[in-house]
Amino acid sequence: MISKLFKFSILFITLCTIRFNAMAQQDGMNSQYFFHKMYINPGYAGTIDEIQSTLTRRDQWVNIPGSPKTTSIMVHGPMGEYNFGVGGIFILDQLGPESKSSFLLNVSYQIHINYKVKLSLGIQAGLISDNIRWEDIEVKDKYDPLVYEQENSSRYSPDFNVGIYLYGLSWYAGVSARHLTQSEYAYSEGTVYKSAYSLLSRHIYLFSGVIFPLTRDHSIYMKPSFMLKYLQSTGIQYDVTTNFLFMNRFWLGATYRNTKSIIAMTAFNITPSITLGYSYDIDLGKTLKFGSNSHEVMISYSLKDKKRIINPRQF
Repeated sequence: MISKLFKFSILFITLCTIRFNAMAQQDGMNSQYFFHKMYINPGYAGTIDEIQSTLTRRDQWVNIPGSPKTTSIMVHGPMGEYNFGVGGIFILDQLGPESKSSFLLNVSYQIHINYKVKLSLGIQAGLISDNIRWEDIEVKDKYDPLVYEQENSSRYSPDFNVGIYLYGLSWYAGVSARHLTQSEYAYSEGTVYKSAYSLLSRHIYLFSGVIFPLTRDHSIYMKPSFMLKYLQSTGIQYDVTTNFLFMNRFWLGATYRNTKSIIAMTAFNITPSITLGYSYDIDLGKTLKFGSNSHEVMISYSLKDKKRIINPRQF
């Protein structure tokens, strides 16, 4: 039964993501992706025995006017002993005169493969609101009908995401697909300017990680992980990360991103329930000459189940 269900889940995501259109990347970026698993993969919701909330702020390419800024709030937890997890996400992405708000609800169901391994199947659904302030756009021809005839407005589009999350006591792996509905969010209806860029592009994510002790007294842990993202218009982007945990309190790590970026990161478990994290992206690509690096700050709070033996933030 479990084998058939797992095969069906893989087939479902595969069929949902066969067809792509050439579009630009639209999902916000997170360098501390291991603290944002539910955003990447709906199957993660409720897989830890605690109610967890995470607030993140990311300022990208800070020296470039109108550069991307992302604020996100995520809350999730298990539903007692029913093998279900629930969660909610709010994300605000800002880029120049454009802002995009996402309101998403999450449900997952956990299946016990054996006493050490679980499989979680998740779905995520909600609305995305796109807003643009046309008067903030500077154009050479102020009477360009694409800008001159437009009024500030909001457009709401449905969004649907699915994910499979497999995990044990010290490792995890998952695959997910986002924006399956490819909803329209064009700003200029009925004009010749409407294009494929007015559609939400499907994204495929694959990620995995493991943690293991480096010392006999378990005072130092090593946690390698990776995240891969694919869409047809931009190809494959991947992050390869190594983190170290000292005395179950202090994190220190680095990431290499194949889009010519390196990332330094740190986190501190202020209390067993509160974690504060920070990352600094150094762009070695075309924006290097502008000195345009990125900052990301994260704070997480957890209501823990005291019966839990391993700190869930370790994986």
